[in-house]
Amino acid sequence: MRNYFTVRRAFLAIGILVYSSLQTSAQVITDPNCKQDDQVTASIDRISKVLDKVASSVEAVPPAAAQNLKDEVQTALEHKTNSDLVASNHFYFPLKFHDNFNIAAGNLQAAKDARLGKDRARYLVVVLLRLADVNSDMEGYIDFDLKRRPAILNDDARSTMRSSLQAARIQTTSLLQCIIDQL
Repeated sequence: MRNYFTVRRAFLAIGILVYSSLQTSAQVITDPNCKQDDQVTASIDRISKVLDKVASSVEAVPPAAAQNLKDEVQTALEHKTNSDLVASNHFYFPLKFHDNFNIAAGNLQAAKDARLGKDRARYLVVVLLRLADVNSDMEGYIDFDLKRRPAILNDDARSTMRSSLQAARIQTTSLLQCIIDQL
């Protein structure tokens, strides 16, 4: 049953990405130099910097607390207990954000290290999918942060996070389109 929801979520994310890409495709101008390896590397570096800026706004979770929380989540899933208690942990939303962010960042690095356009395109597709999760997790973190006193993020930080993540998604989409055009 869990796999069904994971697959369904992936298809939903792909649908949203395709729809949003179609909505912004008129705005996305692909770089004619993307066939040059150094240009692709530079584009990936720019995207990484934008994403790192977003991630630096979300507090880090100490490794021991992260492992304990992951164990609690696993136990709650296995025993079908109340997951609200787990979600009330003040590290839950930052951990969820950073876990998906790290997967997106790892795939972005793999795209940078790949030498074949097909491989780069595959990694960038995963990055786009994960950015949808990162966006959802970021919004969950922002909502959680707004409820605590005092909130860590101010209005400017929240706005910057949202616009930066949107910019990274658009840049990644543009780079992916360019790489696909070169295949």
